[in-house]
Formats: sequence, structure tokens, C-alpha cells
Amino acid sequence: MDLLNPWGHIVISSLRKNEQYQFYDNKIRIVYSLRGSVCIRQDDHEIVLGNNDFFIITKAQRYDISQTVGKVFCFTIDYVRNSLSPTESLFKGDSITKVRSADFEVTQSLKHLLLLKSQADTVSINQLYREYFTLLTILEKYYAFSVTLSKNAQGRNRIEEIKNYIDVNFEKELTLTNLAQRIFVSEQYLSKIFKEEIGIGVSEYIIKRRLEKVRRYLTETELPITDIAFESGFSNINSFNRLFKKYQGVTPSVYRNETKQSVIINSSPKEVVEEDFTDVQQYLSDGFSTSQQKKILVSTEGGRKLDTDKLLINLGFAEDLLHRSYIKSVKPISQYARFKYGRIWGIIDQSILKDVDGEFDFTKIDDILQAILDLGLKPFLDLGLKGKTVHGANRQILSHTALKLPTQEMEDLLRRYEALIDHCIEKFGVEEVSGWCIEFWKPEKSVLDFLKSEQLTTFNYKGNKIDLATYQGYLTYFEQCYKRIKILLPNIKVGGCGLNVSVETEILETFLKEWSQREIHPDFLSLSIFPIDMTKDIMKLPRMRISADTDYTLQSVFSVKRLLEKLNFATLLYVTEFNVTINSRDIINDTCFKGPYILKNTLPVLDEIDLLGYWQLSDFSSSATDVAKQEFFGGSGLITKNGIPKPAFFAFDFLGHLGDVVLHQSDGLMITKSSTKLFILSYHYSHLNGRYYYEDDHVFDRYNALEMFEADGKSQIEITLKGLLEGRQYQIKQRKMGINDGALIHQANNFSSSIRYREDEINYMRYRCIPTLSRDIQETIGDSLTVSLELNPHDMIFMEITLD
Repeated sequence: MDLLNPWGHIVISSLRKNEQYQFYDNKIRIVYSLRGSVCIRQDDHEIVLGNNDFFIITKAQRYDISQTVGKVFCFTIDYVRNSLSPTESLFKGDSITKVRSADFEVTQSLKHLLLLKSQADTVSINQLYREYFTLLTILEKYYAFSVTLSKNAQGRNRIEEIKNYIDVNFEKELTLTNLAQRIFVSEQYLSKIFKEEIGIGVSEYIIKRRLEKVRRYLTETELPITDIAFESGFSNINSFNRLFKKYQGVTPSVYRNETKQSVIINSSPKEVVEEDFTDVQQYLSDGFSTSQQKKILVSTEGGRKLDTDKLLINLGFAEDLLHRSYIKSVKPISQYARFKYGRIWGIIDQSILKDVDGEFDFTKIDDILQAILDLGLKPFLDLGLKGKTVHGANRQILSHTALKLPTQEMEDLLRRYEALIDHCIEKFGVEEVSGWCIEFWKPEKSVLDFLKSEQLTTFNYKGNKIDLATYQGYLTYFEQCYKRIKILLPNIKVGGCGLNVSVETEILETFLKEWSQREIHPDFLSLSIFPIDMTKDIMKLPRMRISADTDYTLQSVFSVKRLLEKLNFATLLYVTEFNVTINSRDIINDTCFKGPYILKNTLPVLDEIDLLGYWQLSDFSSSATDVAKQEFFGGSGLITKNGIPKPAFFAFDFLGHLGDVVLHQSDGLMITKSSTKLFILSYHYSHLNGRYYYEDDHVFDRYNALEMFEADGKSQIEITLKGLLEGRQYQIKQRKMGINDGALIHQANNFSSSIRYREDEINYMRYRCIPTLSRDIQETIGDSLTVSLELNPHDMIFMEITLD
């Protein structure tokens, strides 16, 4: 190793639009997206890197890289294997598929190297080597795996192990015989099971791997053909020539002559090319933050209609609304955030809708529905068979209360629905109830199995048993419910089925195709969207959904809309549940991150769907004995269990006070107007970094929560509004929510280290946890008014501009 030339061991280059990567040396290669996106495809597998994501290119595998946007780099790093180790090592991993805590350390190290590269003339050798060896240490510890053959491996694992071993060792003397001997099986057996799984025999797979390297070296180098053959694992040149012509159709020399005319020839295997990195510094500074500056000119004439009358809030399990403390804490919501519907479930539970000798007691039903109406909301009733589940921190379900019914007779269940709707009409009137919505949630079999509630979905119907967790069973159930309710209320919207976009991705098209071919279609299709959904992990299912896509909600909506169009399935589209995570013991829910998160996932989506429901209103609905004395604990509500508002609450407050005409909309900014006012809503969204995905539940708390997010620096926006009255004074009133402007946990840290509050302290925190307020007077220059905004990460600013 040349210690005087460290950059000889670390090569960094920008990726072009489309490239193909396949390497056979022992260097480590990492594709890293600093800012932008890139698509990486291997066979039928595809992965998209976003901001601050990386992907390790595995030796001998072929990758097609395309759609590069922004600043995306390839790091090629020298690696010297431990000569005492009897096994080879491969490096494999990325920040998307299987997220781990070390991902954050890798991205930080890659950023350091980029920063050092941009300052190459002033960087000391020792400083660079320190970062180089730090990165190698992380990669060796967390992303390297030994390629060995075990006699104890079974089935698919055994074939995968053999395949990996061949991929790394095909250049060595490798035969079917010595492979079979290594794992103590016969050659015939190994050949049979390998071909069943991979599609070709072991010997042919070895030959094809060797020929892949040969073809690449023939095209991209000027090495002698004999040297290439020996380096690729062929020990006999005559045998090599015969096999090459058999598989390629021409001799090696003809192949080289035909292909090298269209490529640039290097004297060694293709390597990345270094370049000028001076422009990288605009993306990197101390702490790796960036400063974003925008100047925007907006006309106050014209504009398009803004429909914010599409918001739903999840109120919780129906029984929650019978608690006086819950109603007392959520009552202020009607004064601020403007939701149209309040969604509940579990209202048909035997403990709420009691059936005594064939007669129903509607006392609790009336109290629950009146509570929703008193909040200024229309009831949105999920009449599915959903109980109450309280999700805890990583991979935990703290409690589950299954919905209870007196029988499992479908006719009895339909009678309950009819009696409920009939009573609502009598109590509240046809016109009122016709404006409500009814949803029938489809049980998800694997979830119910895990919760030991699978028996709840099996009903007796016309002498047969139907299972609501199956396609056919649910659709039969939905059709019967739809018919019974529409007879009583033809104009009420009835839909379903609460499809979990992350859990049910694989079955979505099959299920919707089946539904589209039925006689009865839902008035709306409902979805639940959680980019960080631990449900699969809890149930030990494959492909746990943790998406690092900053636009996951919008992309999920687009994918379902495309599918509906493909199937010619015309229906309204509701997202009845969305949040960054379904967990209700996650400190992220209490942070100021949630405000910009809601704005980023609401403003663009409103134009694409017919209703959008946030999960959920109050922490009261997710509290349990473990947090009985804690005021905030990472619950997913907009307010704490005693009504202290979180930053998420004020995101909806700001949304509710926008004007009804949009003048400008871009990422992080919305400008609207009403008949007498202008409104500016701006936010600085900073995404989660790799550290958020630690296995340990207790890594983050209220004191170090900011370490979960990317350090994006300040966002500065200069907005010039044209078309105003000349030479007139305008009053600018600004409300700001952020780390230093009323955010819950930061106010709590300043107030007390305790997590238990008395009544007077709760009232004090309600007063403290509000946006800061400022007012200014500014005169137009000509017909223009210019306002400047500066936002730190997680800040939200709402401006109201009126003629003074």
C-alpha cells in the first residue's frame, strides 16, 4: 500500500445517466446519493436511492444503474483481505432494504470523504487515512459476510450458500466434485437440487460466471486472451476456446474485434474516473447542513381553487368517546383545525350496542355520536370487526381488545347494522345521517392470526361458513352490508376496505380486480398508509415495510390510482389512516418533525384523493398502564392525553386557515388568498437519517431526538407579491412553530425533567406549547410587497397579510 498517496486507494466519481457495473476484483464499491435519486436494478430486483442513501455493489454481480438525478457518486475503495482468514468475504447492504443503525455511520463517513475530496489541497494524509480506515472498520463489522460452505445448511439456504460461494471463487479451481465433497453430498444430488432452484447445473453455472468475466475483460481491456482465460478460472486454453465459441458463437479474438470498436479501451479493468469536486461544497458544510435559498415572484391575480374540505381525523375506538376526560381534552380541536369527519370503530361491540332479549340499548351509541357532532364533525363509522390495538415501541403490541359479538351468525350481524342505521335516522334525521360515511374494514388474516383473533372473521351464512379475511368472504360480506344499508339510506356513502398499502402490496391488484368484476362496487375505496409499518416485522413476515421515500404517501396514492385506472374501477379514493409510523411509543410523534411531515404529506395529496385521514387525534386513544403517569410518551396523537398541543396539531391549524384560492404551490411553500387576505404557509421538512432505525427502543428520548434527522441547514425564501395596491400599508401577522418556537418536547425540556405533570402544570404547558406570534407593517413598492422567511429544520411559518 502506497501510504504517501491515500487518494490512490479511494476513487470517487459522479455517476452518469446510465451505467452498468460488474466487477471481479476485491475492491469495495458503494453508490451514494448525496442529493437526488438513482435507480439500481439487478435481474428482476430494483431499488431506488433517495437523499443520503447508499448501495454496496457486490462482487461479480451485474447492476444496471439509471435515472441518475442530482449528486450521485460511486466510491471505489481498496480493501486488503486478512491473509490469515481461510474464507473470502463479500460486502453487501444498503440503506433501504434492511435498515440498520450502522447506515448512519456509513453515510456520515461518505460525506466526510466527499468533503475531504472537495478540499483535497488542504487535507492532511493522516486526516484522510483516519476516515478511510474508519469506513473500512464499519463495513467489515456490519456489511461483510464470509462465503463458506456448511454441511448443516438446508434447502434454499444451502443452494444460496453454494451460489454465493461460486460467485466469489469461480476464478479458482472449482468443480462439481469438490463442491459436493465440501458439503458431504453426492455429485448427482448436488447437481439435481441446484438445477431445480437455479435453472442450470453447477458446472454450467461456473462456466457462465467465468465467461461473464472473460467477455467484460475482452471488451474493456487489452490484456492478452490467454491471460484473461487463466485469470477467469480456465486452466486449459483449448477447452476455454471451445467453450467460449459454444456459448458466444464466435472465437474470443473475433468477439474482441467486434465489440471493442464501440467502447473505449483501457489497459486495466474499467474503473471510475475522478473529476472536479469544487461544486460539492455547496451541498456540504460543517455538520453537513445545506443552506437553501429561493426567490419567488407571485401574482395575486387569478389562481386555482383549494379544497381543504377533505380532512378526516381518527378519534379512536368508540368506547374512548365515553370517557369524560377524553372529551374534555379534545374539545378545543373544533376551534382550530378544520376536519370534516371524525372516524371511530368498534361501535357495534356488544359492550356498546347491547342486545338484550332481541332489543338493542342505544344509550352509549347516542352519547358517542353526539360527542362527534359536538366537536363539529360528521361521523365516519368503521363498522368492520376491528378491535382496539395499542402498538408500542419497536416490534411490540402492548394490548389488544378484540371486538365482541353475541354470535357468529351473519344474519345477526346484518340485523345489528340495520338496527343501528334505523336508530340513527330516527335520532338525528335522514338528511343529517345521509352526510355520514360508513366503512367496512377487511380483516387481514396474518394480523388476526398473530393477535389470536382469527375466529372473529368466520361467520355462518345461509348454511355455509364464510371467512371475511379471504377475498370471496369479504366481498360477500360487503355486498350484503351495502344492500341492507342502502335500502335505509340510499345517499349515504358506503365503502371499504382499509387496505394496508404496505402489508397488502402483493395482493392489491388481484383483490381489486376481483372487486371490479363484482356487481356491487364500493362508493369509496379506503387505504391506510404508514411508510414505517412494523406490522410485518411483528408478525415475522418477509419484507418488512420501512420506506425511506420522502414522498411515500403521494407515491402510494399514485400507484393505487394507476391500478384503478388499469382495471377501469371507478370509485372515490379515501386515505382513512396515514402517519409516519403506526407505533404509539415513538418519540418521533412528539417532535417538531411531525408538523412539516403532515404538511408535506397533505398539501400535494389533497389534489389526488377525495378524503385524507390522519392517525390520530389524541394520545388518550393509545395510552395504557405503562404510561399512565406520563404526559407524553411518543403517542401518535395531535395532542397529549390531557390536551397539550403538539407541533402536528398546528400543522392542521395552519392548513385550516388557508384561503380558498391557490396562488403558488411548491415543495415547502403554499400561498393562497381569500376575498380580503393573503396567506403564506411555509415549512422546512428534514427527513429521517439512518440512526432512526436502531433496534434498541431506548436510543432516542426527548433530549436527543434531533439526532434522528438529517441536518439540512436553514431554508431562506424571499417572496415578492405583485398586484397589490400601490403605496399602501399591509399588516403582516406571523405565527411560527419550531424547535425554538413552542414545540412540545423542547418546551418540556426547558420546563422540567419530569414526565409527570399536575393540573396546573398541564395548563401552563398548554399555554407554552403554541406558535410564537409577531406582527409587522410594511408598505408596497409600486404594486409589490416583498417578505423574507428564514426557517430552521422542522420550522413552520404561517403568515396572514391584510390591508392595514
